[in-house]
Amino acid sequence: MRESNDRIWGGLPEEARDRIDELICRRHTVRAIRLLWRDAGLDPAPSLHQATDVVEERRHRLTVQGRLDPEPPPAPMSRIVERVEAIAEPVVAVEALWDGDTARWGVSLVAVVRRPGRHHPRYDEEHLCFLDGRGAPPSVGAGPRTLAGAEAVQKGSELARALGVPFHFFRADDQDVDPPRWWDSDSHGSSAAGKCG
Repeated sequence: MRESNDRIWGGLPEEARDRIDELICRRHTVRAIRLLWRDAGLDPAPSLHQATDVVEERRHRLTVQGRLDPEPPPAPMSRIVERVEAIAEPVVAVEALWDGDTARWGVSLVAVVRRPGRHHPRYDEEHLCFLDGRGAPPSVGAGPRTLAGAEAVQKGSELARALGVPFHFFRADDQDVDPPRWWDSDSHGSSAAGKCG
């Protein structure tokens, strides 16, 4: 890393460095950038450009080390159903989340399960598939992202109906990388499927 990037990375608490590396390895680069830029507690906080630069350098290092998750293949509905059936814990919701990095943008479809997780004391998530937004970053026109969003609504709603659980996609046309989660909503105890916030 360049000297300024080394200073930023070295100034992070170990827990934040581990979380950023975990996000990068899972190919959640945008979330890793947001964590470094806004939520890591650095004073002064790095600029968005600096945070992006640090995360890109970390991604390169982790790629060289072979630590990044493999690119997920396109998932037909039958494969998504197989993944859900393999989950041991009760599935309580299906959720879609905008996600991506500087190379591609799309929607992660996840099953929310009843078990303690990193972000909630009662719920966690199991990744089901990534629906590619045809490489469009969040700052580019809405067309390609809308295709991924529409596919997520179709597949997520279909899966939720089959499971008899709610579907949650916070603002399908607003590519928020840190949206409210299903477990944050007042209605997360509801059994109505197909809700798209």
